Amino acid sequence: MSKHKLVSVAFLLALAMLSLPASAQQRAPVKGWYTGAGLGIGTVYAQDDDDWFTDTTYGDPDLAWVVTGGYRFARYFALEASYFDMGEPEYDDNLVDSREFGIVDVDVDVDLTVTQLSAVGILPFRLGRNVRAEFFFRGGAAIWDGESEQVIRSRTGDPTIRRTVDEDDINFVFGFGGGLSFGDHWHLRLDYSNFAIEDDLLVLENDDDAYADTTTLQLHYRFGDSWKY
Repeated sequence: MSKHKLVSVAFLLALAMLSLPASAQQRAPVKGWYTGAGLGIGTVYAQDDDDWFTDTTYGDPDLAWVVTGGYRFARYFALEASYFDMGEPEYDDNLVDSREFGIVDVDVDVDLTVTQLSAVGILPFRLGRNVRAEFFFRGGAAIWDGESEQVIRSRTGDPTIRRTVDEDDINFVFGFGGGLSFGDHWHLRLDYSNFAIEDDLLVLENDDDAYADTTTLQLHYRFGDSWKY
């Protein structure tokens, strides 16, 4: 998903939260500590944004896992920390006009982990007497570390290059999703997050940028007795 689409989703969710009636915002507080874990997929991809369209080339995903914890200060706001192991997603592309090697075919395996620290905006609502739901969006810092095993095959007869590239950085992370609460303590969440990574990890063309994203299904446990909507 492009950065422009992600920002649009965030704006719409924020607008929906601001439009809640004052009576809805004066109910009993929903707050407390929570923790959880989950499984999903991690993907890397290249994206070229120009004035007319977005051209995206996705790699092959791998199994990802996550552990997370946070504190919800009020019905509509929480702070959260998560650790993702994204496995080793692959990125393969042919006829790449690379920045370093000219026209090449590339096969890349990326070992990627990330710690995310984010602020979470939440829109809760009821689906029934004992089932509650919520949408959320979040933004913060992705502290990531990546190791890329690369095979670079020349189209001009030069020898095949095999190399390992190590990169780490801190970038902005954006996420959104939704969840269902069963009873006062258990919560099932579907979570999407996206952040930029260094272009060198994927051997990209001149105008492309590299990104990573995760989609996970997480089960959370909420501590305390302040989780009634």
